[in-house]
Amino acid sequence: MIVAFRDGRLEERLRTLAQFPALQRPAVRRVIIWIAVLALLAGLVLAIRSQPDLLTDLSWPPIIAILLLAIPLVIGLNVVEYSLSGRMLGRRIGPLDSLEIVVVGAAANMLPIPGSTLVRMAALKAAGAGFGQGAMAVGLVFLVWLAVSAIYSGLWILLAGALWIGLVCVAAGLVMLALVVGGATRLERGQPTISWVVLVRIALVFVEGGRFYLTFLAFGIDASFAQSSAFVVTGVLGSALSVVPAGLGLRETIAAALGPVVGIAAATGFLAAALNRVLDMTVVLPLAFLLALRRRNGGSPRSILA
Repeated sequence: MIVAFRDGRLEERLRTLAQFPALQRPAVRRVIIWIAVLALLAGLVLAIRSQPDLLTDLSWPPIIAILLLAIPLVIGLNVVEYSLSGRMLGRRIGPLDSLEIVVVGAAANMLPIPGSTLVRMAALKAAGAGFGQGAMAVGLVFLVWLAVSAIYSGLWILLAGALWIGLVCVAAGLVMLALVVGGATRLERGQPTISWVVLVRIALVFVEGGRFYLTFLAFGIDASFAQSSAFVVTGVLGSALSVVPAGLGLRETIAAALGPVVGIAAATGFLAAALNRVLDMTVVLPLAFLLALRRRNGGSPRSILA
């Protein structure tokens, strides 16, 4: 990876990915989106038929706690994390600009491309960073997300008694974390900053674990925080498979597969991930509207959207 950055090959590959011809065709995008939507709807129908009482007896206090507390915390921590990716390159990115990039990235993920990744790289380039260095900073932050999520979920899966799955997750996370530490040395301020990125991501996975715990409470499921925390890894795995818009249906499918491993019904895991997706959009869409108004009034001059 490091050699590729140094000789420009990775930069060229990233540019090719950003302009991947098949994914630029509207017909191809529509087909991918429809397949993802239909897969998600089919999963929802099967899950509801399997657990018909889950949606009829929803408890609203946990849902309100997710909307007013957990999701704003996730957004805020993502803003801090993105600002840190700029600091790794010696660039200062203000909180409002970071907020815009985080929200726009979430919206861009609805395209059948790694939208959030490309938006963040483009924003770092607009802030004065080289394309290759920006790609490396964004890649390292994503790898931290993958590593910390794998270790965190793996430890809880181990406690649930699934020895081999837990060990594989933890081992993979540790290897990725070692790669992150090595790669950070290649950036201007990567080494002193990457530890802060790891700390922010640790805080994020705890909040995500809490979100799943609250979701299970909303369904009336007597799940422990340990069981809920195992589902944290589903978010990053869904995002990693970016050919499907926003990992649509994938996160839910992974949650359904993981559920029985930690003693949660597959249908419940699927619906919990689906409900979290809906609640995310309930907060993100109004926030995106407010940011659009801010831009209309002349805000965010350094944004890639200006």
